[in-house]
Amino acid sequence: MFQDAKISRIATLFLVTGLLGGVGCASETAEEQVETATEMPAEAPDGMGEMSAPHGQVSVLMYQCADEQQFTLTVAPGVGQAALRVEAGVFQLEQQEVASGMEFSDGTYTFRGQGPEALVERDGEPILTDCVAAGHPQAGVEE
Repeated sequence: MFQDAKISRIATLFLVTGLLGGVGCASETAEEQVETATEMPAEAPDGMGEMSAPHGQVSVLMYQCADEQQFTLTVAPGVGQAALRVEAGVFQLEQQEVASGMEFSDGTYTFRGQGPEALVERDGEPILTDCVAAGHPQAGVEE
């Protein structure tokens, strides 16, 4: 049983890392990346069962922050894990139980989201704040 859980985690990590590697291509503008990430659902690789990723899809969420920084969160529904691409690295986070919104953490990095708004912390200190999911207006910014 523990062997299957370890294989599932490894498969999830490879899936998410592979997806995130393609999202941040330097040849694409942020708008093109958003279109690519939101229009085409990603398929899970062979060997990932329905238990790990229902319907074989993951959600790629791109965030734009007030300080012009960006990050990406890839979530595999039903797995309780997400991959956070931030600060030139990809980190596998575990889902945390919260009253509302969503939270993922690995003990160092923490993603907190409520609706389209989010923030990222490193070691309990905010590093990305006032972040909004792509396609939503930035809080406090006139369009």
